[in-house]
Amino acid sequence: MPHKNRVDPFGNLHATPQRGTLMGNRGNLHDADGTIRRRFKHKAWVACALEFRSRHRPVMAPGCYTELFFLDEATALSAGHRPCGTCQTRAPSKFKQCWRQAMRMGLGTPVDLKVVDNILHDERTGVTWTTPLRTLPDGTMVQVAPEEPPCLWWHGRLLQWSFDGYDPRPTLQLDENVAVLTPRSLVEVLKAGYPISVHPSVAA
Repeated sequence: MPHKNRVDPFGNLHATPQRGTLMGNRGNLHDADGTIRRRFKHKAWVACALEFRSRHRPVMAPGCYTELFFLDEATALSAGHRPCGTCQTRAPSKFKQCWRQAMRMGLGTPVDLKVVDNILHDERTGVTWTTPLRTLPDGTMVQVAPEEPPCLWWHGRLLQWSFDGYDPRPTLQLDENVAVLTPRSLVEVLKAGYPISVHPSVAA
């Protein structure tokens, strides 16, 4: 029986067999028998590499942080997670560079990750916003209608998200409004050139 630790673009947790390409962390969310008891423990939501220095540990061990899994980085960002500064290599420095540009900070100004986490926390608990599709950068996750599955905007195409990967979906007119699932500040980070990684199914 899969653990309820697979994350969708809304940030919700599910029990499915698919593991995805990234791991994540919001702190200890489970009790001693592996039951999820809370949505998060702290504001520092991160996305991590599946492998790091050949370390191995039981998943959802009692008293440890809850290992979360994402289809890809586009899913992780949509759920409000930023790159981990420990297990990721080039992503954190590039993320900080793009965050600095997106927030119009001075060149060389340090990026305080606690400030980043506070901003993302406010955006994760805020109201979904809408904008014309043409205004969004590649890697943004959107929802066309309230009852429809989320979609990835990627190279001029809308790709329907699932735990298995992406499938083509008829693309809207570029001036049509969509609900944006990716937090607003992370959309600006994508606009600033952050090189997001996506599941290989985008090329299908």
